Amino acid sequence: MVATILTKSAGCFLWVDLVLKELKQIHSSAEVFRVLEDVPSDMDELYSRILDSMSNARYSKHLAKAILTWIVCSARPLTTDELYMPSSLILKDTIDTIEKINRSMLRKLVYVDSLHRVHMVHQTGQNFFFAANHNH
Repeated sequence: MVATILTKSAGCFLWVDLVLKELKQIHSSAEVFRVLEDVPSDMDELYSRILDSMSNARYSKHLAKAILTWIVCSARPLTTDELYMPSSLILKDTIDTIEKINRSMLRKLVYVDSLHRVHMVHQTGQNFFFAANHNH
């Protein structure tokens, strides 16, 4: 398993971190090997896979897209309070706290710092999602 991770990561620590987060949700060795076999080495493909899994899960695809759009397109890191209102308006519904959402569906992609500002985990994610939002 370690050899596969090292080979597929091509030295990218972020890739390893994202894959390990996914593997923490796996409960059998057969599933671990299936994930490692299927996981792409390319970061853009990995981000696409994460988005696909979010849209297939119990999470709101629209909420995730709204939050990611605000984070990516903002000129500065937004606070959780600043993200709450536009996300609620876009969905036309009341949502839980952004911190709770971050812990559940966006934890692989964003983090909240000690000042409650929301950031992408890495510049590659910022670039990927900006390009995705710009193209659609």
